[in-house]
Amino acid sequence: MEVERLQANQVDDLPLLPGQWYIMHNVSFVTHSGTHIECPFHINEDGADTASVPLERLVGEAVILDLRGMAPGQEISLEQVKAAVERAGGLREGDFALFFTGWDQYYGTPEYRRSPYPLPEAVRWLVDQGVWLTGIDTGGAEVPGNVEHVNHHAMLDNLVPHIENLCNMGSLKRSRVLLFAAPVAVEGLESMPVRVVALESED
Repeated sequence: MEVERLQANQVDDLPLLPGQWYIMHNVSFVTHSGTHIECPFHINEDGADTASVPLERLVGEAVILDLRGMAPGQEISLEQVKAAVERAGGLREGDFALFFTGWDQYYGTPEYRRSPYPLPEAVRWLVDQGVWLTGIDTGGAEVPGNVEHVNHHAMLDNLVPHIENLCNMGSLKRSRVLLFAAPVAVEGLESMPVRVVALESED
């Protein structure tokens, strides 16, 4: 990420009072940096961008799929996803589904490249259940080496945005939370870093 600090005299010659602090920045970054949300335009020329994904696909109830304990590079099977869904209390149409592997602890290390990943049949099953958003606490939900991006197509072709590099799911105490994952709405962008917020019910 490149950050350029602009002083007041670089911004329309803005006048300042003596000792007054006023700062602005130019920021340049890759749209898939850190925790980011991917929209259909990422792999579909006619797909929705960050400005046109419906808000209901970005704010809603999320189910935490506890898949901790996976080995490096292990496949997440359909059976494992179904079992995680059952442990979490089931899915409803319109729910968001978040893969919780615990591998966010390795973010920024070589081990992170060997994160577990879901198999295509597991992703397709979630989409078929009516999930409206997916997320994972690794660098991606794609089958390593698959140049056809089968998992991305399964999600994004069906208007299911996908979040990568989630973190801190281990601090949640409930398997169902209210999730906010709305990116800055910019026409023509396929992805955007996003601050994901989960609210837990006190009931």
